[in-house]
Amino acid sequence: MRMCVASSRTGTRTILRMLLRSGYTSTATHLDRTLLHHAILCGSAGAVQTLLASGADSEAPVKTSRSNRSRPVHLASRLGQPEILRMLVDRGCDVKARAEADDTAAILCSRHKRKDYLGVLVSAGADVALLNSASDSPVLHRFL
Repeated sequence: MRMCVASSRTGTRTILRMLLRSGYTSTATHLDRTLLHHAILCGSAGAVQTLLASGADSEAPVKTSRSNRSRPVHLASRLGQPEILRMLVDRGCDVKARAEADDTAAILCSRHKRKDYLGVLVSAGADVALLNSASDSPVLHRFL
């Protein structure tokens, strides 16, 4: 079950600021995900912006029973959230980081038909020739 916050941008930011001021940290987890992960899952660019400005770790892994390799950049790439992806890239996230099955954010973009966002990753230094454990790459999806 996802923990989504208020839907309005102003409401989201206000709620997050109140939580952070009252001692709730940006590193606290719910279901092994930080507030940043939940904001990305909910597609809330305003919440992501507020959390990043408050010091949230743009490299914090999602901890699951199988792995802890998936990062915010992988979530945004898979879910097709270009505004959030740009924020993470601007924060200097590792666009070459590997998730489960050695997937990179670029591989996830291409696999999930998010070819328009691949340019964001490439301009940030993503390597479209990297292969995952199944020898898959963005090039194999014919997006370049």
